Amino acid sequence: MQLHILRHAKAEPIAPGQDDFDRDLASKGLLQAENMGNQLSQFLPADLPVFCSTANRTMQTAELIQREIPFEYVFCRNELYLATREQLLEFIWSIEGNSDILIIGHNDGISSLASYFANEFISLSTAEFVTIDFEVETWKETSEGNGSVLRMCQPNL
Repeated sequence: MQLHILRHAKAEPIAPGQDDFDRDLASKGLLQAENMGNQLSQFLPADLPVFCSTANRTMQTAELIQREIPFEYVFCRNELYLATREQLLEFIWSIEGNSDILIIGHNDGISSLASYFANEFISLSTAEFVTIDFEVETWKETSEGNGSVLRMCQPNL
């Protein structure tokens, strides 16, 4: 089983009076997401279930990736907004079955999650991607250190 993790692309700075949740992608972020869509289309299948935070910047990242990979199953989840590693673990462990998944989310939670599973320090910058491979039968069996990094990608800008 494989867990694919993508950090949202570069967002605009927060404006006075603006809620963090509502921040859009910056110009650089738009380019990053388009570039990553092109890269990820080389190996991610369209039938991969995608779980995406509902924040503007993650939703925009997902939309730009989908221009290259027309994902069939995209699930937008409020609980993924700024989720901690512990919240992400609970989310993953609640997934039934053993299909590979993609999570599009935020730091510090997603980098901490990748580090936890791979038992090595992983720090995802904006629009960076990592695949963690597991030799288990269900998501409930994943735990600290029982995954290994299969692939890492970053925008080529």
